[in-house]
Amino acid sequence: MKEKRELYRRKMEKTIYTDIIAELEEAIVLSNSGKEKESNDAVNAIKETLEKRIYEIEKMKEAESVRNIDKIFFPYHGEVFAANDKICIRVIQESEKNDYIAVSYEYSCMKGVFKEKNFRDELWKSFMSKQSFVCSIYDQATGNYLGYCSIKDLRKQDWELAIELKSEWCHRGYGTEAVSLFLRKLGVLTGNRFFRVRVDIDNYASQALMKKLGAYPNGISEFLLKGEELEKFREKNKAMIDDKIRAVAEEFCMNPEDILGYVLEYRIDISVLMLTRKN
Repeated sequence: MKEKRELYRRKMEKTIYTDIIAELEEAIVLSNSGKEKESNDAVNAIKETLEKRIYEIEKMKEAESVRNIDKIFFPYHGEVFAANDKICIRVIQESEKNDYIAVSYEYSCMKGVFKEKNFRDELWKSFMSKQSFVCSIYDQATGNYLGYCSIKDLRKQDWELAIELKSEWCHRGYGTEAVSLFLRKLGVLTGNRFFRVRVDIDNYASQALMKKLGAYPNGISEFLLKGEELEKFREKNKAMIDDKIRAVAEEFCMNPEDILGYVLEYRIDISVLMLTRKN
């Protein structure tokens, strides 16, 4: 079935190319005949057709990249997913709603929206979504809630890890412990070997965590800013470029001015974690 879809997509791409060439030739003939308006109309029609067909192909590619993961193989809400002497990782449960809202609020750049109940409810709904897999992190010694780690969208081919810890529990080794334990268990359970993580360019603690886990640069991606807003941000924040950001830019093979406004992407190979960390 996958091979048939690939052949169909290639046929669509070839058809686009053939049709566009023919329509462009017709537009040139019109232009050469002095029919500029008709020629411009033909060119605009070509643009609309091209955009529509490219969109169709991209949607097809996106559909092919989606996979179905049956969460029946995962522990149920509130059950232990993984644990060691330092931490316990449990699948999210309803009673933890306020803990999740609090840690999300702490790291949000739009704290004002948390005043709205609808926003808090929608945020919680996203944590409990069937498309995501979210676990709570607890300290074994005290039983305190530390934060959470999750896979944002199980339907994606490349699973993206997210982790947030309450600030008072940062810089104590819990992040390294949680990510290592969480991903290794996921690897055993699902067979996944590679995971991606997105980190802000000035979040040096998370960057250090990635390196500690053996992750390596995997490019950059847009997050909140795009197009003109991204350009305006870069122009406005040139002064924030310092030696640390220059070092980050060099690591990701970018110019410091061009990396502003993007987020960094790291790739984690859990086979490295399997070899270097044992619990």
